Amino acid sequence: MNDFENPKQEPTQRVEYCPHCGNTTPLQVVGSSTSHDVEDGQSVCETRFYLMSCKTCTGTLLFAAEYVQDDGRDLHRAQLVWPTKSNLDIRVPAAIRECYEEAYQVKVTSPMAFAVLIRRSLEAVCSDRGVQKRSLAASLQALVEQDQIPLVCADMTKVIKAIGNYGAHFTDMKVNASQVKVIDDFFRALIEYVYVAPAKISDFQARIGLLSEPPLPLIESKANG
Repeated sequence: MNDFENPKQEPTQRVEYCPHCGNTTPLQVVGSSTSHDVEDGQSVCETRFYLMSCKTCTGTLLFAAEYVQDDGRDLHRAQLVWPTKSNLDIRVPAAIRECYEEAYQVKVTSPMAFAVLIRRSLEAVCSDRGVQKRSLAASLQALVEQDQIPLVCADMTKVIKAIGNYGAHFTDMKVNASQVKVIDDFFRALIEYVYVAPAKISDFQARIGLLSEPPLPLIESKANG
């Protein structure tokens, strides 16, 4: 791959959502580079990388687009490569991923709204795990009693619930950026515990079992219900 060079005779700007600042804003191309796929000495496909800068926050973004032979380069075909969006693991149920994606979109621009939507995402987790009590607190306690989440997680989810209530009702309490980061990190850790880690362990056991004679017994995960 060539080093990034100044783009020539290509569009140099597009309007796009910036994950750094949460604004839909002009992004400026500050450099580009091309990687070629070669067959029989001929380039059959190229991947064009665009290094871009947000005109609102000056954050750096990387986009990429694939072009086949001479179908022409178009900056607007390029997709965001970095920073990644929320991207919860595909093993997380779609309804929860959708709730979290909605929260993630306002993480920077509206911490209060983010807190409210994370609370809704917790409700989605409870529903997916088969628990729907009259309140979120009761649902979370039920998950603890069923050993679907550990007690330390339950204590933190109570904090998230309380912060979510601040956002949902008019009070003097405000949700700040540092709280948003803690809430986001914790929610993703909870998702990892409930959905991702058990799936990874099952995959690992299956792979190890194939190499064992006799096969190793599988260990049931309480988080899987």
